[in-house]
Amino acid sequence: MDANVVHKVNPELDWSEIALVEPFTIGAQAVYRGQVQQDDVVFIIGAGPIGLCCLKMAKEAGAKVAISDFNEKRLDFAEKW
Repeated sequence: MDANVVHKVNPELDWSEIALVEPFTIGAQAVYRGQVQQDDVVFIIGAGPIGLCCLKMAKEAGAKVAISDFNEKRLDFAEKW
């Protein structure tokens, strides 16, 4: 495996946290590219793992966020976030 695609992680971190790094990076990049700011309104289509990370990062930026999905369980989970 090419060393450019492998990242060393702190062995004291839990794998459940480490596994979330990549999806949250996508959420952070979406918020950055979209220039999301305080009081912006953001609509996210899809409440899967990536959509949830976008939701969390947009909320952290201070945006008002709405999310849609066909799956009611995903929407229920997103509502709790």
